[in-house]
Amino acid sequence: MNEHEHKELVEASWRRPLSPEEEASLQLYLASRPDKQADWEDELALSNGLRNLADAPLSSNFTSQVLQAVDREERVVERTTVPFWRQWMPRLATVATILILLFTGVNLYRANNQNNLRDTIERFAHVANTVPEPQVFGDFEAIHQLRTAPQFSDDELVAVLLRTN
Repeated sequence: MNEHEHKELVEASWRRPLSPEEEASLQLYLASRPDKQADWEDELALSNGLRNLADAPLSSNFTSQVLQAVDREERVVERTTVPFWRQWMPRLATVATILILLFTGVNLYRANNQNNLRDTIERFAHVANTVPEPQVFGDFEAIHQLRTAPQFSDDELVAVLLRTN
C-alpha cells in the first residue's frame, strides 16, 4: 500500500467504519510504517468520538431562519449585480483609448514623413539650381589629368608657403 491509498482509507474511516479487508490492509501498512501508528490511533479515536456525539437539536424556527438567510443572500446578490453596460464600460474605454492613441500615432508618423519628403525635395531643388552649366565640363580632361600630378605632403606645402612670406 502506498501513501495515497493510506490517506484514502483514513478519509473513508471518517465517514464509515472500515471493512475487514480495508482494516487488514491498513494493519499491514501500519506494521511496515510504525511512525504512522500513533496518527492512525488519533484519527480512529476522533472519528469514533464524533460518531457518538448526539445530534444538536434544531430550533423551532429553523426553517424560517434558513429562508431569511436565503432572502438576505438574494438581496446581496441583487445589490452586487452590475448592469450590463457598466460591466463593459471600462473595457470600451480602454479600447477607445488604444484606438485614439493608435490613430494619433499614425497621423504623426504620416506628418513626419511628409515633412521629410518636403525637406528632401527642397534640398534637391537647391542642388539642382547650383549645378553648373555644361560648358564648365569642357575642360574636364585638363582637370582629370591633375589627379596624376605629383602630390606633396602637407609639411612640404607649409614649408613652401613659409618661404614665400
